[in-house]
Amino acid sequence: MIYGLYLSAQGAEVQSMRQDVLSHNLANSSTTAFKRTLAIAQSAESHDKHHGIPNQAPGDVDEQSGGVYVAETVTDYSNGGFMLTKSSFDVALGGPGFMRVSDGSQEYLTRDGRLDFDRNGQIVQQGTRHRVAGLNGPLVIDPLGPPPQINSEGLITQGPETIGRIALVKPENTKQLTPVGEGLYKLEGKPISAQDETVVKQGYLENSGTNPTLEMLELIESSRLFESNINMIKMQDESLDRLISSLPRR
Repeated sequence: MIYGLYLSAQGAEVQSMRQDVLSHNLANSSTTAFKRTLAIAQSAESHDKHHGIPNQAPGDVDEQSGGVYVAETVTDYSNGGFMLTKSSFDVALGGPGFMRVSDGSQEYLTRDGRLDFDRNGQIVQQGTRHRVAGLNGPLVIDPLGPPPQINSEGLITQGPETIGRIALVKPENTKQLTPVGEGLYKLEGKPISAQDETVVKQGYLENSGTNPTLEMLELIESSRLFESNINMIKMQDESLDRLISSLPRR
């Protein structure tokens, strides 16, 4: 069997996975505070280099080395730009911090600052209706009162009354975060405070971290590389077919 068939198939598989990631990023180019994902490809060592000495390559393709594969997918948590909305219930976070939100049984982290309040006046996340955690307890406003004011430190006031401060935290390592959809992240481990490292801007939202133009260019590039690998598979398969046909028959 021609080993190049498997190398080309690995290349096609990598580009297929890369296209899935790029398509997901592109689909979320207008999603508030979305963080783009990157597919990290890595080349595998050749058989001789892997074993340290020249050696006969095994016949089993599962034991072959060399080629390329997707080592991991990682999320880019860089801050996105800010979009002015002028809504008193919109906040954007500048810095490494996340807000803590809860559905009552599970806590998540998020940077989606589209806020609202429920019938009890509890401040919630607009999309999921998850309750936003305060630094010293629940954040409850008067639904009939004036619009709340939120300063750069996340302190919420309503008229002369102080409501509380939005709890801002971060993971020890961003690899502890797992995206679960709707701008939410599940944290493995305990969060640490990010109050002094994060700026809260009322009346703004954080843009998606995806650049649609760059994502589209990468998607086109990946599509062409995928096609090239498929063409290599076809060419090697045809070469193998011609080789077999040229063998003498008894």
